Amino acid sequence: MIILDQEVPLKENLLYAIDNHKFLWGLLIISAVFDYFTTYLFMTRGGVDLEANLIIRYLAHSMGIIVGVGLGKILQLGAAMAFCALNKEMSKGVLLIILALNCFAITVNTIY
Repeated sequence: MIILDQEVPLKENLLYAIDNHKFLWGLLIISAVFDYFTTYLFMTRGGVDLEANLIIRYLAHSMGIIVGVGLGKILQLGAAMAFCALNKEMSKGVLLIILALNCFAITVNTIY
């Protein structure tokens, strides 16, 4: 794919990120599952309107808490894959940032 007049090998970049950062991908999936459950508990206790993520809030309002939060987590993993596909050198940093955000969300959901 050509982006800004440069050839970007999306498939190769994504495969590189998956092959070289398997542990981070595993942690990301585990943290997404924990974030799903803590967000579900948070929303059932406090309501959907307290959710800070506008996309998750919209999905939970329109599709229900279980489906909306689940779809939001799938979209998050898709976004991680897309960013890793754009630049293989930044894939580790992207995964670490998303992992840190998930850990922060789990903490906030648990505290509330």
